[in-house]
Amino acid sequence: MLFRGRISFRQYNLSKAHKYGLKIYKLCTEDGFVWNYDIYIDRDPEIADLDKPGSVVVQLCDGHLEAGRIIVCDNYYNTVGLAKYLLQHKADLCGTLRVNRKELPWAIRSKKIGPIKGEVVARQKDNVTVMKWRNKRDVAMISTCHNATMRMSSGYRPILKPEAVLYYNERKKGIHVRDQLSSYYDPKRKSPAWYKKIALDILICASITNATLMYHNYIQLLIENYGKPYYRRSKKLLGSSCN
Repeated sequence: MLFRGRISFRQYNLSKAHKYGLKIYKLCTEDGFVWNYDIYIDRDPEIADLDKPGSVVVQLCDGHLEAGRIIVCDNYYNTVGLAKYLLQHKADLCGTLRVNRKELPWAIRSKKIGPIKGEVVARQKDNVTVMKWRNKRDVAMISTCHNATMRMSSGYRPILKPEAVLYYNERKKGIHVRDQLSSYYDPKRKSPAWYKKIALDILICASITNATLMYHNYIQLLIENYGKPYYRRSKKLLGSSCN
């Protein structure tokens, strides 16, 4: 979140369009519904046997583990340790991976050893699969619910990709959907206090976005349960009357 005021936990990220701002962690479903919301205040939670990014994931998923859910994260959070921790709590992990992480096999970490274009190198241990697939460049993945199975992607130019890559690309859309929906209501006005920006983000960007998604799901449910049966029945009656 853009914020250029003076505050101890303001962050600087050169790769972002807004280089100064507040770091916010969000847990979203694949359709963009925000389940959990946390603000980085210079102190991340610490859980035994996990690094700080992994501890953030576990804290955000508090109340959603022990239910067989699949957690999708990017390479900033994913480690082998996090995958093992989630498996112990009846949850799975899938996402991209940085090749310099600990506990990775040499075939994944090495830049000299790698797959040729279109192929995948994978290793599995204790139900944790790590793989490196090359298309235009090397893409490292970690998953506890996929193996190295390849499948054709959909689209104008289908490409043979690992199932883990296809699953990650499909599920990561949730955060982008939320960002797109909230951008329509995002107040760009200057605020004298950071907590006002946080309050507006929770009220407008999270609450209104969630309400919009719930409304759309409710309308879709009404159409499925009531609209389509009447449509089929009327179509059948019209067809019989024409005959």
